[in-house]
Amino acid sequence: MSYFQKNLIKLFLLVPISYIFISIIKNVYSINDLLYCYSNRSNPGCKYYFFLHNVNLPIHEFGHLFFFFLGDFISILGGSLFQIIIPLSFSIYFLISKDLFSFGIVNLWLGQSLLSVAHYIWDGKLRLLPLITNNEDTHDWYNLLSMLGLLNYSNFFGKTLAFLSCLFIIINIILCFYIVFKEGKFIEIKK
Repeated sequence: MSYFQKNLIKLFLLVPISYIFISIIKNVYSINDLLYCYSNRSNPGCKYYFFLHNVNLPIHEFGHLFFFFLGDFISILGGSLFQIIIPLSFSIYFLISKDLFSFGIVNLWLGQSLLSVAHYIWDGKLRLLPLITNNEDTHDWYNLLSMLGLLNYSNFFGKTLAFLSCLFIIINIILCFYIVFKEGKFIEIKK
């Protein structure tokens, strides 16, 4: 298979992947959108969001166990932290390996994971999202922000991280297309 053909395959993979992540941003940007998605999972953006959410959830829950011995605060934070550390570690690996296309693709997972954490932070004060414990008192970000005396800022922190997560996803979609077109010689970059 030629170099051109490999990059053409990457391009054909990138188009549906981009569609999936743009659908997530478009349909699941706010906490209200996410609450709607819980009752209407047939919406394309909701469907894709929950596919990745089901990947992130076990990672998140394992994070609580992983950081259990470091105290209550770190143990509670550990779920969200681990949910970010795992895709970030893959991202760093691909960056060190100089595989920028894979770096960009894994960063899409990282961006969705950050968006998921943003929703969780956003919901800290409201506590409307369903939890696996079915006990709103176990809401990580309610407890974390309460411990810090910042519970009233959950909306601001969540919206800010959601915005940055969506921006991160868009930047990485652009990065992936740029890499495919540059490496595939679809465009010529003059120095």
